[in-house]
Formats: sequence, C-alpha cells, structure tokens
Amino acid sequence: MIRVQSSYRICEAFGIPITADFTSLGLLLILVFDFGLPLGLPCALMLAVSIVLHELAHSLTSRAFGCRISEIRLSVLGGCASGEIPHAAWKELLMAAAGPAMSFLLGFGTYFAVGGVPIESDWLREVLQYFIVMNVVLGAFNLLPGFPMDGGRIFRCIMRAFTTRAKATYWAMIVGRVSAVALVVLPL
Repeated sequence: MIRVQSSYRICEAFGIPITADFTSLGLLLILVFDFGLPLGLPCALMLAVSIVLHELAHSLTSRAFGCRISEIRLSVLGGCASGEIPHAAWKELLMAAAGPAMSFLLGFGTYFAVGGVPIESDWLREVLQYFIVMNVVLGAFNLLPGFPMDGGRIFRCIMRAFTTRAKATYWAMIVGRVSAVALVVLPL
C-alpha cells in the first residue's frame, strides 16, 4: 500500500516549521491557470508568502505571551498556525488582530511605497496591484466575525468582558454561523 504524506515541510521561520499540504497546490495552480504562467506564478508565490507572514504575525504574538507554536500549515483554505492560544482575553485579542494587521501593513505599505513611483512595466504593475489588493482583502476577510477566524476570536475576546469564556465562545459561534449564512445568501 502506498502511503501519501499529508503535508510537506517547506522551510522554517523563527524556529516554526512551515508546511504545505497537497491541497495548497490547488490554490496556487488556480492562480497560474487563471492569470497565465508569467503573471500567475509570481502572484501565487506572493499569496503563499503573504499567508505565511499573516500566520507568522499570529504565531510570534502568541509566542511573545509564552505560548508554543508547533507549525504553520498552508492549505487550499489558506493558512493555519497550530499551537497554544493565550488564555487572557486581551492577549488573545492581540494575537488574533496581529494577522489582519500584518496583511493590512503589507497591502497599504506597498501601496504607499510604490504609489507615486512610475512603473513602466505592465507586468510589474499588475503583480504589485494584485499583491496590494490581495493583502487588503485577506486582512478584511479575516476580520469577519466567523469563529474561529480572526474576527470571530476578536469578537469572543470582546464578549469575554461581559460574560464567561464558555458563553463568549457560544455567542462567537452563533455570530459566526450567521456570518457564514449571510456570505452565502447576500450574493444570491
């Protein structure tokens, strides 16, 4: 019987292994086929790097509070940092907000860094535009209050000021379900 590995180690950053499962190739291939190889490949690689930086922001913030991080895994759904979560609500809130903050920093930082610079190359202009938009969308999407996404964790932390952790988690799950239904129904 052939045994297929579920994920492959790509590299390590700050002592945290970064792995990718085979589904992450699907996400990258979609971009390559959608944009074509010359534009799709750099966009796919920049998306992967942006997701890793987003998850590293979560991981390093969590680590600053004494939590251990076992890995960052890339998949077709994006990325996920695995490890301990700070127990104090304010620490978890900072950890949850660090990822979207990194995405916004990458997007808006690039926009302001190259905003006034004339770019002659259409290819480079398109790659930079994709990088900017993709990071701003990544940051905004992660702020949606769908638990256990970043926005759902932030919502739970805010709710913990008014109730217990268990009840805050329950309400974060309810708001997350409503958000998920709204994401499906509203476009229809």
